Amino acid sequence: MTWSEAQAFCRKHEADLATFDNPEDHIWLMESIGDANVEFIWIGLTRSATEQWVWSEGIGVDKLYDFSTSKVDGDCIFMGPSGYWNVDDCSTQRVYVCEEYDDHGEERYILFNQSLTWRDAQSFCRLHYKDLVTVTTRAEHSQIYKLGQDHQQDKFWIGLFRDTWKWSDGSTGSFRNWYISEPNNNTSQNCVVTSKEFQHQWADEVCERRYPFVCNPKPKKKSFVVKVRISSDVNLNHLPAARDSLLQQFQSQLEKQGVTGVKVSWRAGKNEPVFQCQKDKEDGSEETGSCKEPN
Repeated sequence: MTWSEAQAFCRKHEADLATFDNPEDHIWLMESIGDANVEFIWIGLTRSATEQWVWSEGIGVDKLYDFSTSKVDGDCIFMGPSGYWNVDDCSTQRVYVCEEYDDHGEERYILFNQSLTWRDAQSFCRLHYKDLVTVTTRAEHSQIYKLGQDHQQDKFWIGLFRDTWKWSDGSTGSFRNWYISEPNNNTSQNCVVTSKEFQHQWADEVCERRYPFVCNPKPKKKSFVVKVRISSDVNLNHLPAARDSLLQQFQSQLEKQGVTGVKVSWRAGKNEPVFQCQKDKEDGSEETGSCKEPN
């Protein structure tokens, strides 16, 4: 089928063309294909009319800084002197920073002094660690900038790049797995295939060509309630900005762990505040009640 016919077929059967949010999803694809003797397979990625700055790790659009640059400047971002972000041609060779998580789930950043193109640096980080570094908070930005200073490096690749592709099902994940020299930005190639010939990596292709395809079933929405304990000297029920900031931090940490498509929100009972004050009793148990204002 053509890409559009494949999309229509998947949607008719309560699904959509395959979306991949991380390397684990791509492993699922390879296992699904098995030993099938096919050259190319359609996936759900298609060219978008909108350009966005997104993270290699797959968490989507950059939300820390707003900036735009001309296409002629390049499509990849490096951190430069004074910590400013700069755009450059992705084929430029620079040192780079990878990220990974330790046994306790804490992020660790590693700077490598050998110079690689942005794409080669991405491949190295994905092979040996998690990915090129993602920066979602000013605290992370300061930590990564200091890492460069400690290594006497003031220009190094980070995981941000300009992207012009979107998923058929509306997912906002930015994980991409392009084959060497792909996408080649041929204006007639607006859809994407994966192929064993490309080690299951991706290439742009003419949408009217006819290939097999893979559907993803539409996930059912699930809700989870998680209780958190927060130590504070003030009543957070009276500080909506603080509550919003905490939610943003929770959302950011989920995305950093590769959890996408999740929305976090505070939950409270009818006529009850979000936060309940809790104090330890002498017998070691806990007493919960409404928060009292200090005298």
